[in-house]
Amino acid sequence: MPIVLQAVTSALTTTLLAHGVKGPQMPALARGAALGVVQWVLTLKVLTQDVGVAGVGTGQFPLLFDTATFSANLVRAYSAQSLSGSAAPSEALGLADGLGLSFLSGVISTQHPSVGSGTGICRIVSIPATAFLLNGFASSGLLGPGVFNKALAISDALQKTFASMSFPVPIVGSPSITPSAGVGLGVVL
Repeated sequence: MPIVLQAVTSALTTTLLAHGVKGPQMPALARGAALGVVQWVLTLKVLTQDVGVAGVGTGQFPLLFDTATFSANLVRAYSAQSLSGSAAPSEALGLADGLGLSFLSGVISTQHPSVGSGTGICRIVSIPATAFLLNGFASSGLLGPGVFNKALAISDALQKTFASMSFPVPIVGSPSITPSAGVGLGVVL
């Protein structure tokens, strides 16, 4: 199932409430983060290093998102951005859990022009999410002095988490008996 706005907003709202984040700004925070992240996901690029037999293959598999690393990265980023106070850890963990659940519903789709059947090692390349998050927060009416720092913290945690991830991917397609290696490209849905 692709990463979609309604699902991300729902997951964020639920996890923020579960962590005790309440108040009039909570729905705007959930909606703004969801808007920003859903737009940012469209910019993610998937690169693979492939090995197998010659041919043309494809892959489609779940996004294996490291939620524990993301939670730790987001709590650290909140602290680095001076987002402190009694509610900051709960807010960071609520956002981390909601976004983590949302990413686990993602799907990676890849194309492998030189390997028809085999395995690839997948890495996801990202750009900073700050501008997307700021647009999302503004669209949801979340304004104020801490909004920029929240966007920076979330963006930093997302980039560090995706940069640390790599995992094997199956390649299925037209096989031959000739060994081959190459690179594949893909997207996160």
